[in-house]
Amino acid sequence: MAFDGYVRVSSTRGRSGDSFISPDQQRKAIEAYASAVGITIGAWHEDLDVSGGKVKRPALDLAMSRCESGLSDGIVVAKMDRFARSLLGALELLKRLDAAGAEFISVGEQLDSRGPAGKMMQRLMLVFAEFELDRIKDTWRNSQEAAVARGIHISSAVPVGYKRNSERILEVDPKTARHVRRAFELAADGVHWKDIGAMLRDAGVSGAYGNQYWETRAVRLLISNPVYTGEARCGDFKNPTAHEAIVDRALFERASRARAVLSPRRDSTALLAGLIRCAGCQHVMKADHMTRVSGPRKGKRERIYRCRKEYAAGLCPAPASIAGWVIEPWVVDRFTQLSGDMLPAAGEATADLTELRAELDTAIRELDFYRDAPIKDVLNVEQYAAGLRFRQQAVNDAIEQLALAQQASSSVPLDGTGIAWADLDVSDQRDLLSAAFDAVFVKRGRLPIDDRAVMVERGDLPATVPKRGRRLPLSSFDWPDSPS
Repeated sequence: MAFDGYVRVSSTRGRSGDSFISPDQQRKAIEAYASAVGITIGAWHEDLDVSGGKVKRPALDLAMSRCESGLSDGIVVAKMDRFARSLLGALELLKRLDAAGAEFISVGEQLDSRGPAGKMMQRLMLVFAEFELDRIKDTWRNSQEAAVARGIHISSAVPVGYKRNSERILEVDPKTARHVRRAFELAADGVHWKDIGAMLRDAGVSGAYGNQYWETRAVRLLISNPVYTGEARCGDFKNPTAHEAIVDRALFERASRARAVLSPRRDSTALLAGLIRCAGCQHVMKADHMTRVSGPRKGKRERIYRCRKEYAAGLCPAPASIAGWVIEPWVVDRFTQLSGDMLPAAGEATADLTELRAELDTAIRELDFYRDAPIKDVLNVEQYAAGLRFRQQAVNDAIEQLALAQQASSSVPLDGTGIAWADLDVSDQRDLLSAAFDAVFVKRGRLPIDDRAVMVERGDLPATVPKRGRRLPLSSFDWPDSPS
């Protein structure tokens, strides 16, 4: 069995004595144990000058990713506190190793999860760690409840229109509060979100995180936040009279009712929802509708995809839009060309579709994890490419099995292109497209579709693409024929 050895020292500067276990001492202890029990240390990882209180550590992250991708049978440490300083940290890491089928060995505590006694001890540790987690959660909830009762609004940023005093209580900021109140008045009168955002931007009001541009979503969140009525909250805990209100309850309710009317409907039938992106800013395009003004379908409402133009990071320099009847058949045609070699023309399989979709999701996640993990640092190019091909093939196999099952459950036999596409519902079609492609980028302009749209295969999405929870500056998509 090939294990990874992990070494950690909180501080190497001028330390000595019995309490200090140097990196060399840790290595020797691990090597001696490995030799005694007949295992091989295939790779070494060192975190120097890194606290064990941090769960995220560069070398440990690499060791964990190797175990989770099947490149290592487990992790060996000289002592448990080299692995994690807290029960909660150990719990999270051991759970991940257990889920990956990897083992854990701590030489100092003689904990070896390969044997029954070691596995039992590890289980006991997990039980006690779970108990500790529950205890800390209860303590945290009690602290939250007490803080809210004292009038403290717990949030990652101070809401626009307020500032915090020395006791962490919100106080009205006269420079911005009047503009926030004006935003509520406009919303109550039915003014469009975009116009409210323009008012805030023109008034020089920045968002809670410093953003200068008020996109529609940011305005909606502001108008729906009861903190402006004087309410402090955290989770289930609320204090309706915690601080001075910027708007009264009546105005808040009027704005909320208008907000409910103005909220856009989500189009669950949009084939490319979440997949199609504007090349000008790389953001996901919105599915909308328009009435056709010419052609045989004149007067019919049809789907279009368009860039929202305004984002927290700024304005899109080249917002794109495209008709659904143009882009959707083009994408499906590219998909069938790609999948034609791996989707069968006939079959008799009758598998559980739900289980097969779950298997496809798992294969996609494993491919994404392997691609994103810092694993290329320890593998040569050929080894990394082989691992990538293996996981991509698992995705392809999952698509094939799902296609077989869809075929078996369909009353219409497959045609020469593979899947009987029209017999699948939109969610299944989206799942298959997402398994093969990360995005479809569209340029602004009246170019032929082949010149203004490009599909990015799974695993090739640029790191500059914005995602939920990740704030990035606006940047345009680097078109394949443009210089890098």
